[in-house]
Amino acid sequence: MGTIKISIKKRGIFFTFIAITIMTVFILVFTPQADISLKKDMQSVASRISSIDNYVDDLENNYFETILRQNNIILDFLYEFNRLLHSNLGLCFF
Repeated sequence: MGTIKISIKKRGIFFTFIAITIMTVFILVFTPQADISLKKDMQSVASRISSIDNYVDDLENNYFETILRQNNIILDFLYEFNRLLHSNLGLCFF
């Protein structure tokens, strides 16, 4: 009976060593490698950044200037309308 316990212990140690080795291999194989994924995504990130940069540049240079010009025209119209309204109301009621 003593020899059976020793052989079972030896088999247990052997299977434990095999299980640890297999787990280590799985961990090494399936661990993502950061430098490879960053190099692979670098071109798409650069194109996204350039497209957003172009969009913001167009927005600042073209769209905002157009909006400011249109708002200035509207404000000038409202100012003149208000001035004419007050000058005409003064003539009508007094």
